[in-house]
Amino acid sequence: MKTKALFLFAGLGGYAYPFYQSGEYDITFVENNENIITHLQKQYPGAKVICGDAIEFLEENHKDFGLIYASPPCVANSRLNALVNREILPSLLLYEIKIFLDYYGNADYVIENTIPYYYNIIKDYFNFPYSKVGRHFVLSNFEIKTNLKLGSNKSVLVYHKGRKQSRSTKTLCEYAKLRPELSEIDFSKIKHRRREQLYNNTMELDVSTYIFEQYEKGNCSENV
Repeated sequence: MKTKALFLFAGLGGYAYPFYQSGEYDITFVENNENIITHLQKQYPGAKVICGDAIEFLEENHKDFGLIYASPPCVANSRLNALVNREILPSLLLYEIKIFLDYYGNADYVIENTIPYYYNIIKDYFNFPYSKVGRHFVLSNFEIKTNLKLGSNKSVLVYHKGRKQSRSTKTLCEYAKLRPELSEIDFSKIKHRRREQLYNNTMELDVSTYIFEQYEKGNCSENV
């Protein structure tokens, strides 16, 4: 029987790619941007794609899933914001989701975000397991070992003539075809003012594969 897996704040769904490819998971995506829905359906035929609020869906349906994977918006937590002195309150949504699932849930979970600018503070405040995988900060209720060698920004972010590209849709389309997790996405048809942000925010395949393998390894160990 397939494991029912819920992927919240789906974006373009890159983080789900290894789970989908394995054929062992019954996948549901939740994404609130209706302009992305059709692209998710094309990249992941057969998966259930819901346009709606991720938190509301989680609260009402979390008991229906064996695996819950959340990737909430990370702008407020990014180290880039801190570097350019954008003094805005951080988002603590990933910790809210963790507390909710620890208290009410019975599913395995992964909650992923960018490594936050306040990392050196939070590691002293909270005593809970976490890992860093590439440029991602990961909370889970199963072991994921830290691996900082994955997901090189240089191989993922869209660059043009040495500078970050924010205009060329053609460049995005060409780059996407080189990434299996984005190969069916036509960026020229995505109605989004920051297409390159959607591209750059899509989890690198080596990172998503690593997390998938860590999860599968944990499941196999439990079944021995």
